Amino acid sequence: MDTSRLDTYAELLVHGGLHIRRGQKLVIRSSTGQAPLVRAVAAAAYAAGAATIRIDWNDQAIERLAWLHESEDRLAEIEPWWLARQAQDADQATAILYLNDSDPEGLADVDSQLMMRVRQRRFPVIKPIIERSENRYVWVIAAAASPAWAGRVYPDLTPEAATARLWERILESVHMQPDDDGATAAARWNRHQARLAERGRRLTALGLVEVRYRSANGTDFRSGLIPGALWMGGGETTLDGKPFSPNMPTEEIFTSPRRGDADGWLVATKPLSLSGQLVDDFRIRFADGRAVEWTAGSGQDALDALIALDEGAAFLGELALVPQSSPIQQAGILFHNTLFDENASCHVALGRGFSNLLPNHEKLSKEEQTALGLNDSMTHVDFMIGSSDLAVDGVLPDGSLIPILRDGEWVGDFA
Repeated sequence: MDTSRLDTYAELLVHGGLHIRRGQKLVIRSSTGQAPLVRAVAAAAYAAGAATIRIDWNDQAIERLAWLHESEDRLAEIEPWWLARQAQDADQATAILYLNDSDPEGLADVDSQLMMRVRQRRFPVIKPIIERSENRYVWVIAAAASPAWAGRVYPDLTPEAATARLWERILESVHMQPDDDGATAAARWNRHQARLAERGRRLTALGLVEVRYRSANGTDFRSGLIPGALWMGGGETTLDGKPFSPNMPTEEIFTSPRRGDADGWLVATKPLSLSGQLVDDFRIRFADGRAVEWTAGSGQDALDALIALDEGAAFLGELALVPQSSPIQQAGILFHNTLFDENASCHVALGRGFSNLLPNHEKLSKEEQTALGLNDSMTHVDFMIGSSDLAVDGVLPDGSLIPILRDGEWVGDFA
């Protein structure tokens, strides 16, 4: 990608995603292959007034070697310096940018049961830091094209051509295409987020008590909702009111369902890249909110490990609505990356719910959030259920139904 477009993307991430303020600290977490983009982001962030920038480099190939050669005890060990640094980042509300360019199948030969055990052992140590930083800092997950990822999306192209094509799709997804009004990329992005936020406000105002899904592929599902919980779309804000865009791109309106109140089958309509492995052709049945039966055409072991990760992993933490007319869906490709595929399709997530969707969430303890029906888990994994014939209905407090999606598209006041 040429330097000018890379610089424009970096400006968008800094001003439309992170909203960097003068004096703020920033951490960029990126693979070693994205050094040009990291430099461009750093330049834009410093120009915006960032006080200091730290780069946390990673490399999937080296990560794979660690999984294959290190002992389980060593993999599960957390160094004191790492914990201290995470705690400092949390206490100082350091902004974090995650640049995702990993190969969807780059860890396919790693033992999924080993991965599960290591995560189970590490999580209790890092959970206190996660909880003390929740809703207190700005963060953005964005994408960058790599030859390995691009080769999965465009297997018939050369690595160079595939990477260039994937970069184009990434930039289109965050509204970087030219506009007649001459607005900046950040301005176009912010307008897009405002439209999503308005749709979320309309859904919230209905006071829905339940949502129902039905599709010819076998999806037949209902889920209760937490009383008063928000439907959210577009950007978010920290507890002290700082705006940010967690996901770039984003096309979803989402809420967290009530734990223990869901029944029926959900059939996945896209493969899921899970810990570097591909899970495909899968479906899950829920009873009393819990996943009780599931099958996968491929990746069964990885799906088993996910649902068994902890008590909350078998329950849902998110319900998200995305129309089939989403520009990411209209791109006509499978990205093999959840950040994109979830924004091409209606989806749900196994695992942790979002506390900031609860009324007066900042005043609630974890126990009070749980009592309201918010699911807790060490994981949060989205999988896609949208289709061209999906129907979604909301149940109003009086028991009547209101159509929300028909044939995968918004209807009525939501269109």
